[in-house]
Amino acid sequence: MKSDFVSTVSHELRTPLTALHEGLALVLEGVVVKIDEEAYKFLSIALNNADRLKALINDLLDISRLEAGRLKLERTQC
Repeated sequence: MKSDFVSTVSHELRTPLTALHEGLALVLEGVVVKIDEEAYKFLSIALNNADRLKALINDLLDISRLEAGRLKLERTQC
């Protein structure tokens, strides 16, 4: 039940996060509007944090898959 909850919440968070990420990327690339240096700095910080959040969500999904047995961990010596 916990794994299903984590999986559902993670997928539900991904959709708006993807829209936010792509919107920020378009503004930063100058596709939508030209922005000044200060705005670029702050929007870059927001985009980096969106990337961090996406990585955390992906980690949660991986943990959920591991716990549910849908993903196998292959260990190798390093």
